[in-house]
Amino acid sequence: NIRRGIKNSFETAFYDPDRRCVVDCSYHGEQSTNVNESAAASALWYGLLSDETAKAVIQAMYEEKTVQYVRSEPFFTWFVLRALVKHGRFDLAMRVIDERYIKLMVDQGATSAHEEWGINGSWRSGNYAGFMRTASHAWSACPAEFFLKVMPGIELLEPGCKRVRV
Repeated sequence: NIRRGIKNSFETAFYDPDRRCVVDCSYHGEQSTNVNESAAASALWYGLLSDETAKAVIQAMYEEKTVQYVRSEPFFTWFVLRALVKHGRFDLAMRVIDERYIKLMVDQGATSAHEEWGINGSWRSGNYAGFMRTASHAWSACPAEFFLKVMPGIELLEPGCKRVRV
């Protein structure tokens, strides 16, 4: 089974035990030094790490903040929030919402969910530098879904909300 093979080999290939993080890539057994939050959140969300390793990654990245990484943009933060909750860290999910959506958007005057943390084009270069991003981006509104669905513990069990669990 390919899925089982990926899960069995993922941690060995991509987990850096010294830094307690998931690295961006592994090539011929050599791990990259680059770390991005999207890779870590995906590994946490899809269960590619042992419970012990998942706890170490969460502790290093979100509690101690000892790992430098490329932060996920707003739309991918859905996975970050869900991954933290999946591992019992609702407190850290709320901290992510506060540190990003509140401090980087609301406190900066946003009245909607921006496409990126910086509305002026963030890190992009070339023709996109300084190019304004979408100021109302549906995919970036994941805290609304989080507060309406995840926070109260509502789980949709069948399409069309025919069966739900609260």
